[in-house]
Amino acid sequence: MLTELVYCERLYHLMAVQGIMVHSGDTLEGTGQHARAQIRRKGKDRLVQAEGAAPPWALPEQLHLVSESLGLVGRLDAVHAEDGKLVPVEAKHGRAPDPGRPQRWRGHDLPPGAWDGDQVQVMGQILLLEANGYPTAHGELYYRESRTHARVPRTPSLEAAFREAVSRARTLQDAPLPDPLMDSPKCLGCSLAPVCLPDETNLLKHRVGEPRRILPARPDGGVLYLSTPGLLLAKDGDAIVVKEKGQVIEKVPIKDVIQVAAFGQGIQITSQALHFLMDNQRSVAHLSRGGRLLGLTMPLATQNVELRRLQFVKFSLPSLRLAIARDLVEAKIRNQRVLLRRNHPGKPVQEALADLAKATQDAASLDTLLGLEGSAARHYFEAFPGMLEPAWQPLMKGRSRRPPRDAVNACLSFAYALLARDAAVVLSQVGLDPMFGAYHALKPGRPALALDLMEPFRPLIADSAVLRALNTGMLEPGDVLVTPGGAALTDAARPRLIEAYEQRMSELITHPAFGYRISYRRVLELEARLLTQWLEGGIASWNPLVTR
Repeated sequence: MLTELVYCERLYHLMAVQGIMVHSGDTLEGTGQHARAQIRRKGKDRLVQAEGAAPPWALPEQLHLVSESLGLVGRLDAVHAEDGKLVPVEAKHGRAPDPGRPQRWRGHDLPPGAWDGDQVQVMGQILLLEANGYPTAHGELYYRESRTHARVPRTPSLEAAFREAVSRARTLQDAPLPDPLMDSPKCLGCSLAPVCLPDETNLLKHRVGEPRRILPARPDGGVLYLSTPGLLLAKDGDAIVVKEKGQVIEKVPIKDVIQVAAFGQGIQITSQALHFLMDNQRSVAHLSRGGRLLGLTMPLATQNVELRRLQFVKFSLPSLRLAIARDLVEAKIRNQRVLLRRNHPGKPVQEALADLAKATQDAASLDTLLGLEGSAARHYFEAFPGMLEPAWQPLMKGRSRRPPRDAVNACLSFAYALLARDAAVVLSQVGLDPMFGAYHALKPGRPALALDLMEPFRPLIADSAVLRALNTGMLEPGDVLVTPGGAALTDAARPRLIEAYEQRMSELITHPAFGYRISYRRVLELEARLLTQWLEGGIASWNPLVTR
């Protein structure tokens, strides 16, 4: 963590104070390299004889050390002996700096050949060894990408930098999240850039102009859907495998999976696979056959407990809840209007929806907002069949739910369930409680904040995905079973609607505030991240996305 602090104090706060870690392809590869190095070292002689020492030191594969005087806990991955002294060796995933590039941190001149934060880390390892009675010589760094070795000598300036880093770490433990770096090249390679959002935050705080293209357009990997009864999910090395009747039908590296969605009671997941997914910050969403979210299996929500306290406090304030609800309903109505304008040849109810969206900002209560939202929904869904191909138009009679009464509404309800799942997962991942919202009423089993977050995206993602599936022939009217008890997709049709939904989530849009193109899945995460920053006071307001 001292390495991260030297690199960026905001990064240190996110990781060490708030407990946030985001695994990317690079971080997983780095973890794998450490694990492979440990395997290669197994079986080698680990007895180290120092001059005058009795008995010989028996060093484990990883050395965990504590020093009360330093106030430091550390894990040393590798230590070797040199002239009767110990040398801590630290391996890094990236490249070494140019040997001629001077290293300097907060006024401390450090030796060249290794990054300043890495040197501070190794200095801490040297002092930890000495505090536990092991004589030391120096430290070493190995940069895997450039295959470069760097010697880290113990110098007064490096030791002073280490002690100042420890002092800064203690100060930051009780401090608010620092502001992002300004236009720093460090942000370009930072694994927590999607959490920190440096340029986006600076833009919203009026500290910088147009954001750089730091945030990846799409997340690494995708959702693994398990919808066929009898499937088994298991672990195989650094991958998870899907088996059917004992045979592997798919093998996916963990870096290519962002979450797992399991439909129905016929899906089995081994405990090894569950542990593996949670160790890598992946969640499993458990859904009914019809797509209703039943629960999430994910790592303990221990990161940033203060954030959830702020969520509960602020969302309990009536005036604040009303302000958020106004913005959510206005954004939803405006996005409904956009979808009709793009897809309905007659462009109906444009004026009515515009008036209702404008009226939301004058609503004096949540009940008034519910009335405005209901009026907009009636206009919107009465016009919805006009966006469908002729074969589907007669099948829809307004909006019906719980249960849906016709084939189109069955598709809409299933798509909304998929969107609610994604909203609940992303809110949990950023550290918020998806059950405690601002607009939707708090009821047992209802993910109120997930429903809040998804409101503006219903027309943009779910409705648009349904239109694609119905209008392109991905689904046909016979793919929905309609009975007196309601309508539901067939088992064969459900994956095709999921495909249309995932296609929509992967499509790129130009973000109206930041000007760069990102996928809808990334936008949903971005909205959740910005919500956390607003709750923590990092930005002045949170404005739900409205597309053009």
